[in-house]
Amino acid sequence: MADTTSETLDYATNGSNASGFLVRPPGDGPFPAVVVIQEWWGLNDNVKDIAGRFANEGFVAFAPDLYHGEVTSEPDEAQKLMMQTDMPRASQE
Repeated sequence: MADTTSETLDYATNGSNASGFLVRPPGDGPFPAVVVIQEWWGLNDNVKDIAGRFANEGFVAFAPDLYHGEVTSEPDEAQKLMMQTDMPRASQE
């Protein structure tokens, strides 16, 4: 993510706390923005890399952490995490 700025962002939403990964392109903007939704593995390095590639193309990219810090590479665990996700809440985060 050359020349981009990235950070884990914590924010309040609908009475609770949430977090995600934010990447900005270099410069002052304004920039178009895109939301990068994680795969069922969680907010892993691949999703962060995808957000970074968008930033390298001039977009502000935000990837919300829908599993609240949980990441896995095991299919059974990924399925459990996905099934435990409160989708209405996640859509508001």
